[in-house]
Amino acid sequence: MEGNYDRPGVVSFFAVLMIISGVVLLVTQLLAVSQLNKASELIGVTNSFFQAAISFLGLLGIIGGVGMWFGKKWGWWAVGINYVKYGLRTLWNGFLLFYMFRENVLSFFNTTETIKWKALLIVFIMCILIFVLGTFFKTI
Repeated sequence: MEGNYDRPGVVSFFAVLMIISGVVLLVTQLLAVSQLNKASELIGVTNSFFQAAISFLGLLGIIGGVGMWFGKKWGWWAVGINYVKYGLRTLWNGFLLFYMFRENVLSFFNTTETIKWKALLIVFIMCILIFVLGTFFKTI
């Protein structure tokens, strides 16, 4: 027996979200092939590698969503692999933020008297504000 078949509501939500995001990524890739080829030159990778990486992420989203929907072990693993990329980015940003609050870095920027928790709160609020404004202006 693969699972207990009483799928939690959040799992259903994320399964649908992953399937939709995978499909949107693949459709966007098909519509923006030439722009993505230009972007691959800027990044310094080959067109085929860049297109394959985007296809992989789109397919991984669809596969992970379908696996989540049906409660398959491979779906759980696909979701884990899909979100590792976000986790690694989050980990990197966390290390960068931690580094920026080291005493020698604060001294370099002449911000040693800054209260760290207030500064982190301000950074967090600014990130949310940028996200909200970006989302708002993207829809206009």
